[in-house]
Amino acid sequence: MTKSRDISEMKDSQVAKAWCYFGGGTYNSVNPYIVRSFNVSSVTDASTSTAGGQYTVNFENNMESAGYVVATSAGINGDGTVSSVWANTKSISSVDLFGLANYGTNISYTDMGSINFIVFE
Repeated sequence: MTKSRDISEMKDSQVAKAWCYFGGGTYNSVNPYIVRSFNVSSVTDASTSTAGGQYTVNFENNMESAGYVVATSAGINGDGTVSSVWANTKSISSVDLFGLANYGTNISYTDMGSINFIVFE
């Protein structure tokens, strides 16, 4: 078994500044909802169409700059298609995440069942 690392030994850039696991609105058919998070105050539906898949994540505490790194999740849907998530627009107070379903040549934004992301600065 690997021993947990004492975070006091870690550099500030090695510690996550924010992370979140949220439902994208697929299961409750209404709004995105936070399941677990750190330094995330809210997740809102930023979609401009009925297709969905566009979210704004707001931070409780601002980042130092918009040059942070966002690692996101991807998954396989029940029908075997692949969905991916990426960070689009970043500011010190929020990040826009887009969910994209890949159906061969038919690629479109779509609400996701769950999304995970982590931020390093």
